[in-house]
Amino acid sequence: MNELPYFKTINPTVENVTEWLFDLITPKLEELSARLIRIEVSESPTRSYCISVEDD
Repeated sequence: MNELPYFKTINPTVENVTEWLFDLITPKLEELSARLIRIEVSESPTRSYCISVEDD
């Protein structure tokens, strides 16, 4: 992860990785008329971070 340009200046915490993946995946799904409504990344069984999108 540290070799990716985004993480050259941002610490690759589970929160930052999840937000980066969300921002990376969302536009690609929109091109397919799909929508990402939830993403969860875990670094261990007891440590994870989730982003959920509510309907407008």
